[in-house]
Amino acid sequence: MDLGLEPATPCAAGAHAQVNWQVLVLLGSIQPLGLAMQNTGTAELAAAHFLEVTRAFISNTAAAVVLTPFALAMASSMGVSPMPFVIAVMLASSNSFMTPVGYQTNTFIYGPGGYRFSDFARVGGPLALLFAVTAALVIPIFLPF
Repeated sequence: MDLGLEPATPCAAGAHAQVNWQVLVLLGSIQPLGLAMQNTGTAELAAAHFLEVTRAFISNTAAAVVLTPFALAMASSMGVSPMPFVIAVMLASSNSFMTPVGYQTNTFIYGPGGYRFSDFARVGGPLALLFAVTAALVIPIFLPF
């Protein structure tokens, strides 16, 4: 029975053709690899060695986890609301515009967009500065101490 429907044909020039499969596979394999490393104890061993080499660098999530207790303690010692401090930590830890490895989305668009590392610094540097200044001005307005 013919319903008058034409079979769907993939468009070679569509979004499917524009996907950088190497980056997609990389991002998709990080989670199971991380779980396997955690379950076998490899993550602890690697983290200890990696920490010795890269003490100056920290991920945005780790920065938020480490700095939030300090923000809460500062607000408590000053006798003010902790929310402006926590929001500032949240925004600061998300301010990752300056490198293609600053956040997963940056890495995802790095190859397909034809960007260079310097493009992120050139555009991301002023954007990060604007983000920080705007946050410093706006947070106290919406979340007073």
